[in-house]
Formats: sequence, C-alpha cells, structure tokens
Amino acid sequence: MKHLAQVAMVWSESSFVNKTDVAQQRHVTFFILYAIEFMTKESSSVFQQVVVEELLPGVSNRLKVSERSLRIDGMQVAEHLAPILGQTLKFEELDGIREERDENGTKMENENKMVPQQDSVKVATSKSKKGRVMRKSRVKADIDPDEEYHSEDEDDFSENSSRSDDDNHSVYSSDSEWDEDGLVSLKLRDEEEDLRVVPRPKYLRECLDLLRADGDDQVAVCKQEAALSELPGLIRALPPDLSDVASSLADELLFKENKFNLSDFSELRWQGLTALGACDPVSTIEYLQSQMFSTNMSLGTRFDILDVMKHSAYELSGQAEMDKSCKPIEPEKFIVKVAGKRSLVPDEYLRKLEGAVETTVNSEIKTRRWGKGRRTIDKHRSVINRFGPLSSLFFYPLIQGFLQSREDEILWGGESGGMVLSHFIVTLAAFVEFSGNHPGTAVLAKDLIELSWPLFGAVNAEVRQAVLIAVSTSLPYLPIEYIYSICAGEMQMINTMQAITNFDTSEKCRLLASVLLNGFRNALLPYS
Repeated sequence: MKHLAQVAMVWSESSFVNKTDVAQQRHVTFFILYAIEFMTKESSSVFQQVVVEELLPGVSNRLKVSERSLRIDGMQVAEHLAPILGQTLKFEELDGIREERDENGTKMENENKMVPQQDSVKVATSKSKKGRVMRKSRVKADIDPDEEYHSEDEDDFSENSSRSDDDNHSVYSSDSEWDEDGLVSLKLRDEEEDLRVVPRPKYLRECLDLLRADGDDQVAVCKQEAALSELPGLIRALPPDLSDVASSLADELLFKENKFNLSDFSELRWQGLTALGACDPVSTIEYLQSQMFSTNMSLGTRFDILDVMKHSAYELSGQAEMDKSCKPIEPEKFIVKVAGKRSLVPDEYLRKLEGAVETTVNSEIKTRRWGKGRRTIDKHRSVINRFGPLSSLFFYPLIQGFLQSREDEILWGGESGGMVLSHFIVTLAAFVEFSGNHPGTAVLAKDLIELSWPLFGAVNAEVRQAVLIAVSTSLPYLPIEYIYSICAGEMQMINTMQAITNFDTSEKCRLLASVLLNGFRNALLPYS
C-alpha cells in the first residue's frame, strides 16, 4: 500500500498528466486499477486514506484534459474509488468499455476454474500409476520384532549433518582464508522509511503543500511535522526554485500556529525562517518588511520579524561562522511569550556594548581614527561579509515604513508601542554593526543617529537604552568631523550625556551615558 501511495502521488501530478507519454500513463493507470481491487470500504488503514487523497486530484486533472484516453483513465479510477467512498458513480462514456471489461473478466474466471480440474485429473492418474508400480516392486521380508528400527529419514539427516560439519570445518579452520577475522561486517542502516505515514518531502513545493494541508487527524500531524523537519535542509541546499516559493514559505511559517502541540515546533519554525532569510534575503526580507507595519499584526509576530531580519544579517555577515569557529555556541532557547513587562534589551548585549565602547575609546585615544571602524580579528581567520552590499535593503525600507506610520497609535502608542520601538532601534543598530567595513556603513551609522537621537526624550526607559545602544554602535564608523559636529553643534550630545549621567531614572541609561561621555571627551580633547 505504501508503494501504491507513491505511485498515486506521481500519477496525480499535473506535470505527469500533461507531459508524460499516453501509453506510459495507461500502464500506470492499469496498475492503480488492479491495486484498487484489494481496497475495501471497511478498511481503517492510514495508507489507504493517503492513497485515496492522492488519487482524487489525479482524477480531476484527467477530466480537465481533451485527450480521450486520459479522460477514460480518470473515469475508470473514479468509478473504482466510488464504492470505497460509499458512493455510486457511472459515466456514460464508459458503457461500452465497462461491458467489454466485464466480459473479459468472466472469460478469465472460467479459464481459471478449468485449469485446476485438469491438474487434479493429471495428479490422480499419476498417483494411481505410482501405486501400481509400488505394489509390483514390493518384496516380502522377514521382520524381527526385537531388532532396532532405522528409518531412511534418519539416515539422510545424519549424512547431511556430517556433510555440513565438514563444510564448516573447512570454512572456519585456521588454514582457510575465509575465517571470521577476514570477514567484513555489514552495517545495515534502516531509517524505517516504509513505516512513515507521510513520505519525506524532497522538494520545497511539497513542503509548501504539506504546510497548507487541512485536517486535524494523525495524517495532518505527520504532514506538518515532516514539512517542518525537512524544510531547513532543503532551503540551505539552494534549489533552483527557492526564489519562487521563498515569500510563500515565509508567509506560512510566520503565521503558523502550533495547533497540534508539537514539542519542537518553535525551533523548527525558527530554523526555517532564518534559513529563508540567509539563503534568499531579497525575497524573504522584502516580504517581512511589508508585514512589519501592518495594523492587524500581533506584538509577538512583529518581534519575530525583527529577530529573523537581525539573525539573517548576523549570518550573512559571516559573524556566525566566526563565532562558531572561536567557541561553541549554546543552542537558543525558545520561550513561549507571556503577557507582562519584559526587557527587550538584554543585559548581555548591554555589557557587550559597554566593553566595545571602552575598547574603542582606548584605542582611538592613541590613533585618533574613530571613523575607520577598525576591529581586532583573528589574523588566521577571514570570512566574506555578504551582508554589506545588502545592508541598505535591510535598513532603509524599515526606516521608510517607520516614517510613514509614526503617527499610528496602534503601532507606536502605549507601552507596547515603546517595546516595539526599542526592539526596532536595536535591530537597526545590529544592521550597522554587521555591515562592518563596507563603504556604505558610515552612511548607515549617520542616518541611524539622526533617526534615533530625537527619540531619546521618550518616557519608556527601554527606548532610551536603545537610543544609547544605537549611538555607541554607530560611533566607530563615523568620521571625526561628524562626531565633533554632533557634540558641539545643534545636537549638543555631550551636554545631554552629562544630564543623563546625573539625572536619568534608569541605572543602565546612566551607565551607558557615562561610558559614552568619557569616550567623547577623550576623542575631542585634541580639538579643544
């Protein structure tokens, strides 16, 4: 039945119907018609349900074509499936063909009935002849009742056993070259593919169809689990049709719900989305950006969009490969979102930025080259930053969407709006950092400061932290002339930093502001 399901899946594909030779299709149809005879209405086999579900689209595809032979194939399969589904179906076009088929079936049954009778006559005749010969050749002999009885079967068994012992001795003896030490063990790997309810998908379009499958039974669960588990590997294999289905797959994964309570659903969904963003960033990121500023979007989905974009930039920049080669990375923990206040700027990220600012300040005091964006990296290890040329595609569409929707209270109003805004600014800062030494990084850094610095007056402390993170991330990539202008010009950044250090209610904001203030003063000391 499993092989019939695979054949039915191929038989139902539109490409098979439209491009395969008609004669070859007829052979496959005959195989399916013969196999359907063994299916019953009372059967509860899961494979039978899969076969029926696969055959119905094939019937519909054949009824749509103009070729008469293909239409007849579809009608015959439909008539055979109707009793299994508890229905009655007859096509007028098959009246003559159905009668001819019934006559051929009756002739074959009669021939089958005649053959066993002839065989029984031959067998009876041979037995009677053999009996007469045995009676003629029987010789009377005197039998001693006290003598030990030996049957011919025992003699044959003893001869065979002695022969097998001799053979084993010759094979496994020390003189033989085929002893146990010379034999190579055969390693069998059975992945139990024949026991799978849903075959493992091999193409992206198959995964897309499985994700879109309806139902709430065990087959639907197996379809979703098979698609989610195989999708990341298929995407990273870079198939030719990736760009055609990337946005559709991103849509299915982004709004997919764990209605079957799968244990690894969140992890597999995340792996699929990040694989799409890293392997086809243009199509995937464009779709995610279009959904980011939609008014009917949940708060968690907006966070997912920003996280996927940030992780895609992290992987495209080569930093993920560098971190993997330097030290093992702990697997990410997927925590179910719960209602309540939470920090969107983690302490680890703040400590990292504080250390980066202090290191940059100390190095720039000696060289006076803040605008060069220098980084200390391993001299024996290098990667290609593929995110630099794509950074503007990630960065500016988000800024455009923000400027167009900044008056929307649904997106940016209230506490939830402040959470989204802080996450939004941190994501833009990550784009600047992952762009690295690309020539356009200085432009991104300048635009990020001009966008984020006016937002520092927000009431939400996390928004103020995000603004300081954006400033500290952008400074290493800016020329010293621009840094002097923002400190002593209209922005008066040094005075503002001094006020933050002294009076801000957030301890993290005061700490970041003090580190940045020392960096500004040391960098601008030669120009004072």
